[in-house]
Amino acid sequence: IEDNAAARRIFRSTGVIEATTLCGEYIRCRHCVGATEGCGDTPHCRDCTINDAIRHVLRGGAGAEEQDREVIQDTGESFWIRFSVVPLTIHDERCALFVAQEVTFRKTAEAEIARQLAEKETLLREVHHRVKNNVAGIEGLLTLQANSASTHDARVALSDAAARVRSLSELYRKLLLTGDFRNVRVKDYLEDLIASVLRVFPESATITVDKEISDFPIEAKKAVTLGIILNELMTNAFKYAFVGQNGGALSVSVGRAGSAVTLAVKDNGVGLPTGFNTGALPGESSCFGLTLVGMLAEQLNGIFTIESGEGTTSVVRFSV
Repeated sequence: IEDNAAARRIFRSTGVIEATTLCGEYIRCRHCVGATEGCGDTPHCRDCTINDAIRHVLRGGAGAEEQDREVIQDTGESFWIRFSVVPLTIHDERCALFVAQEVTFRKTAEAEIARQLAEKETLLREVHHRVKNNVAGIEGLLTLQANSASTHDARVALSDAAARVRSLSELYRKLLLTGDFRNVRVKDYLEDLIASVLRVFPESATITVDKEISDFPIEAKKAVTLGIILNELMTNAFKYAFVGQNGGALSVSVGRAGSAVTLAVKDNGVGLPTGFNTGALPGESSCFGLTLVGMLAEQLNGIFTIESGEGTTSVVRFSV
């Protein structure tokens, strides 16, 4: 019925020819110009959101919310519009008001941003893949060195270092599987890490391990720290908790309440030695593992506690 100068500029139109001009004819739609069926009746019209919105309003429906549509004209030229359709009445006749804004530049910019983001994610995936392989290589070298070490203390130190590196390798494997390089699911990550720790200690076959791990996301950086902490606490339990016993039980629980996360590792072993401190575990002049746990807990702005009573209970609490 009527248009304005801006509409004529957007659609490269010569204006409304007569009061019966159809939408497809006005915007010079490639599928309608010259088609005998007319706008709304060609095979392509069933997918046209512009046509659907206008007809919906003319048939008594409510207005159509703002949406984007690519317009391809009879010349082959294409551009994007952001449009909405609202009902109005002219001379007691129901009409549709079609409001459009050209957003081709914005769409082009968004597509370029999406392309660059996909490119960077591909690059980041490749970096993580290489880091994972390098970490696995370091773990292998440490394990080989531990097997060839000439003294017990050297073997223990190198094996412990390999176990710490293993927690990093497990994390990078999880990040690559999920495709999310910022966060990792705690349950999947820690359960796989527990399984890898159990494979290292043959004596774990006689020890019952119970797991109660909540499923929630955590930042990859904090996941690294949490994994190393769990590795240290489980390793200490297998080394010292069940000395002189034929078996035992170990439980690992990780829960989240609001922003507070609690990791607890509990065993029913021999408990802490009399006068225990971080340097008094049997067989070590200084307990580097527990010292490391305390330092890592501080990095998480959390606290680490350990106590004895029918075994040993180690707890780390921090916020996410």
